[in-house]
Formats: sequence, structure tokens, C-alpha cells
Amino acid sequence: MMLTRRHMLGFLGAAGASVVLAGGIRPRSGQAADRPLHVGFVNPGRSDEDFWLSVGRLMADAAPRLGVTLTATAAERSRRLYLQQASDLLRQKPDYLIAVNEEGVGPAVAELAEAAGVPLFMLLNAMPVTEVGPRSASPHFLGALLADNEQAGFVLASQLIAAARRRNPERRFIRLLAVDGVLATPAASDRARGLNRALGEIPDVMLLDRLPGEWRQDVAEQRVEAALRRSPDVDVIWCANDPMALGAVTAVSDRGLRPGEDVLIGGFNGGAAAQAAIAAGQMEVSMTGHLFAGALALVMLRDHSDGLDFADVGGAIQSVVFGALTRQTLPDWKARLDPAASPRLRFDLLRRRGAAGKPYSFVMSGNTLSTIPLVP
Repeated sequence: MMLTRRHMLGFLGAAGASVVLAGGIRPRSGQAADRPLHVGFVNPGRSDEDFWLSVGRLMADAAPRLGVTLTATAAERSRRLYLQQASDLLRQKPDYLIAVNEEGVGPAVAELAEAAGVPLFMLLNAMPVTEVGPRSASPHFLGALLADNEQAGFVLASQLIAAARRRNPERRFIRLLAVDGVLATPAASDRARGLNRALGEIPDVMLLDRLPGEWRQDVAEQRVEAALRRSPDVDVIWCANDPMALGAVTAVSDRGLRPGEDVLIGGFNGGAAAQAAIAAGQMEVSMTGHLFAGALALVMLRDHSDGLDFADVGGAIQSVVFGALTRQTLPDWKARLDPAASPRLRFDLLRRRGAAGKPYSFVMSGNTLSTIPLVP
């Protein structure tokens, strides 16, 4: 059943006590700095999904340092369950709700948050501004911290193609196989646009095929193996996430080829399995940095609560910058992504505090990694 605004209002009851001003919810003046915050997070991923597990873990690591009580759920890639969990969290009247626009669920969550009077912050995936605009059409929609997936898709393709040319300088064309994610998700469609831009700008690259990998390792393995039977001479496999890249690694090996030698493979996320594959030389690169986005969103909301509005220094919608995880950069990334390093990650040092007018370093730097404080 489609949830209308009338249904949502009846379901959630009267709006909360948040004050809506022109331009949306503004930080309360005179409120106590570092007051305890309750933040709800509806995680769209499956409970065994490495990327979203990592995002949630880093948020849980950051929360105590920021004076935040974090209540998180896992929607198991179910739109129905996502909306139910968002509704349940909004009934608790958290200070903020963090949500993700996976498979177009964002506008419905924005309606729920507006009805409940709870400020909403979107993570990683943007919403169509024609449907829901931050601080305008939905005043309780504060803004978003996104990831520049299109640029990262372009960089991933560029690095893989350049590496293939170094290995095979005599090749007239670099032959590329692409494995897309679920294109209904903004991240997948943006990464695909980045690949398309690379194919249009970089000469002498032949696109052999584009496969729907559905974000899944097993699906990608089966489809890459079938593609290799049709076209065995492949130089590069571009994948929209690491599980699909790891599926491609297996498929390449099963066809008697050497991943990392005969075929160069890259993906997105930078999780533990991809780190191991990169260290072993089976994967060339993984674009990462967005794993930290949930924790960085908590930094922005902590500041907002304490009277420093992130919209004043970069706008309501900002983006973290991906970095390339390769064998050369692996030690620095691993030092921050290893769960054992969590006590040394100081997200609280990223707060603006009294730095009026100063943008956040993680949206200004060319690489999110360089901005994440790691103390001895």
C-alpha cells in the first residue's frame, strides 16, 4: 500500500517540538554545548553485508566520542522493512534521524520525518531535488553527506585502464568488462555514469559487455564467468562494488587466468576482503573513503546541535571524497579501517567547535583518508 501524507500523519501522531524557521531547522540558540544527543540510523544493508556493517561499526565507534547515543537498525535490503524501521525510530523522537535513499525510499522517509517533526539527514545517496529539497519542500530535511560516486567511477576506470596499458603497452585496444550494481540505487547509477565518462574521454578502450551484478558476489561470479566464455580476451573488469569484484576474481581464476596479472580488477568499498585481495595482488584497486561517511555525518549533526550549522560552510548537501586503496596506500587505509584501530580514531577532532566559516576538512581534501585523525 502506498503511504500518503495523511496516512503518515495518522500513523505517527502529532508533530514533535522542533521549531521550523525559514530555511529549515536551524540550531537552537543558547542551548548547552555537548548536550546528550539521540540519533537514529536506518541502515539499508543486510546484517551480513560487509560495506554497511563497516559503516555502522564506524558510526558506533564515533558516537561515544561525540556524546551521541546511536540507535541503529538493519533493513535487510527490504523497502517495506526500511519504512517500518524508520517509523519505529521516529516514534522514539530522536534528535535526528539518519537515512539512506536506497532504491528510492528517501522521499517516503522524508514524509515520515516531516510528519513526526524530527530533523532528517540523508547519507551517501541523494534524493531527487525536484521531489524533496532540503530546508524547502521538506523543512525538517536538514541536508545530506553524499559520496562523489560519479567521479570515483571515472577514477576507478582511469586507474584500471592506465595499469592495463602499463602491463600491455603493445595492445591497440584495452578491452573492458563492466559489472554494474542495482541501477535503481543512486550510487550504482552515478558510478555507471563515471564509467561512461571515462569510456567517452579515454581513447582506445573497447567495452565488451555490461553485466548486472546486483551488488552480489555470487551473481557477479556467474555472469563474469559466462562473459569470459563468450569473450575470453579481457584486460580490465570494472565493478561497482568489492563483492562483485571478488566474484570476478573467482571467475577469472576458474577460467584458468590470473587475476591481477592477465586481468586487472577493481571495485568500491575497501573492506577487509578487498584489502586481502589487493595485498595478494588479485585486485588492482578499490575506491573507498565513503565507509567513514556515517561517522562524519555524526560530526556534522553534533556541531548542528551545538549551534554550528554545516549548511553555513558548504551548503546543506556536501560530499566526502573517495580515495584509491592500492597496494601502495593499503597500510594507511588499513590502519584506519581495522576494527582494532577504533579506539585511536578521533572523530571528535573533526568538529568545527568555534571555527565559524571554516569548511569541514573531509569535504575539502582530495582524499578523505588524510582527514581522519588517528592518534597513538
